[in-house]
Amino acid sequence: MREHKFRAWDNFNGEYSYSDNFYSLAGFFVSCANLTAGGNNIVLEQYTGLKDKNGVEIYEGDVLRVDDCYQQSFIVEYSPPCFELSDANGGLLADESFTWEEWEKSEVVGNIHQ
Repeated sequence: MREHKFRAWDNFNGEYSYSDNFYSLAGFFVSCANLTAGGNNIVLEQYTGLKDKNGVEIYEGDVLRVDDCYQQSFIVEYSPPCFELSDANGGLLADESFTWEEWEKSEVVGNIHQ
């Protein structure tokens, strides 16, 4: 069973908060939104349940480098009911072309906020 973890990016402070309790981050989201006059300042992102080749947890919004096959970076996106990868132009990588083994060979090199 996949771990349910979340992180919240605070655009106002430029930092992440992590939790395995969605409701604690949702409360953080509401309090920050109230502080910043309801602007789009907090982004909630979900853990994929996977780790990269260095043991780093892969979250929605992360940028992955996959040198073995593609020689480019992809952005992790949540598209219910699964996570998908898109390139910098927003084009999706076909699900069947990216295996679980390739997820584990990937490396988190950043995220969409930094």
